[in-house]
Amino acid sequence: MEKESLPFWNMYTPAMKGVRIRMPSDLFNHYLITTNGIPGLQNGFFNSIVPQEETFQSSYWVVPTQNEYLFKVDYTDESDKLYPQIETISGDTFTISLNKIGSYKSKHWAFQSEWRYIIKILPNISKEPAYINSPESNMLSDSLFSMRKGDRLPFTDYFVNINDAKFKEMEILMGPKHTEADRLIVDSLINNYNPGVSLQISDLYRKIK
Repeated sequence: MEKESLPFWNMYTPAMKGVRIRMPSDLFNHYLITTNGIPGLQNGFFNSIVPQEETFQSSYWVVPTQNEYLFKVDYTDESDKLYPQIETISGDTFTISLNKIGSYKSKHWAFQSEWRYIIKILPNISKEPAYINSPESNMLSDSLFSMRKGDRLPFTDYFVNINDAKFKEMEILMGPKHTEADRLIVDSLINNYNPGVSLQISDLYRKIK
């Protein structure tokens, strides 16, 4: 968003004294990974923002991003989109649709014009006893069984590496009601952690009471 938003300053900063950080949209490191030899997944190579060694773990796995991890949020009042059913069961067959997760919000939030980075991580903790050491045992079926049992991921946060060159392209905008002391603090943080970053002043500075 090029133009400043008063509602955003008011909602997301303390008394409009925070900062806005701008970065390139494609800001993560990229890794070439493969699903070759992973039971239950189609063989292939993918340009992912998660490295191979972190993608497939004993207790979880990251669904390959396939170059698609930045999504424009759609705003709707349709409850089946806001609260999607991701699993469908028909007789002995069940399917899971992950593309419904995280891409919709209520129309009340349409003013945000939000984009989201989305990666999908599934638990793989509990193994289906009937599948273990059998040809039917695979990554997806074990994850579905694990989720049905209510297994949770072994962490609450997952961090993706930012490309150092993109980190240097950061732009920081001081809020409309910042003080000189605030600016000195931000200057100090920039000098310590990202020297040379552009520091700009809000067009609304000293124009809002």
